[in-house]
Amino acid sequence: MKLHAADELNGLRILCRSESVPALPYATRTSASPDLVQRLRDSLQQAVEDPGAKTVRETLLIDGFKAIDDDAYLALVGMREKAWSFGYRELDKISKLTQGGDA
Repeated sequence: MKLHAADELNGLRILCRSESVPALPYATRTSASPDLVQRLRDSLQQAVEDPGAKTVRETLLIDGFKAIDDDAYLALVGMREKAWSFGYRELDKISKLTQGGDA
């Protein structure tokens, strides 16, 4: 936000930080071969290392790429359950709305 809306941050301070979690995933079809998945990962790695794409990466706030297992996203489930334990059930409503269900 400092980059695009610095004035709106005047007078604000960070109270705490949340746990680190994976960014939104790059996805492909479930039937993709292991070879295709590896080629996609290699291409993404090349894109984050390409000096010619530096401006684009900075604009999109992309500072790296790391291939991870699906299990890494389980941390998000744990965070949701922790939020629920504090009474933040609205997250469940938002999740249902984004998945096409009734809130």
